[in-house]
Amino acid sequence: MIDDIEKLASKRVVIGTPNGPHAPTDHDIYTVPSQKHKDYFTFLDFSAREGYIIRGQGLELIYGDKGLMRKLPRFLKLIVSILSYLASPLVYLIPQILAHIICIKDLRKL
Repeated sequence: MIDDIEKLASKRVVIGTPNGPHAPTDHDIYTVPSQKHKDYFTFLDFSAREGYIIRGQGLELIYGDKGLMRKLPRFLKLIVSILSYLASPLVYLIPQILAHIICIKDLRKL
């Protein structure tokens, strides 16, 4: 699929996806059945491909399937969100701890 996207793109490929096998909540799947993931990518899939810059969003510890946002009461989620925001530089630099990856390939540079 990624090869096909690269062939169709003229300047740049930008792909945003969960980092690994993240499952939407039962509520998400009930509301929008197409939310159910049939396959997944990890940062390793894109780091093995030539030319991709990998950046991320959200700590796995907070936003992952077993992350704090799924377990905490509502009033604590704001505090955890702020902590996640403060940890953004770590997420930017260390793709292994990402919940979501953003992969960018500039086709004009190749």
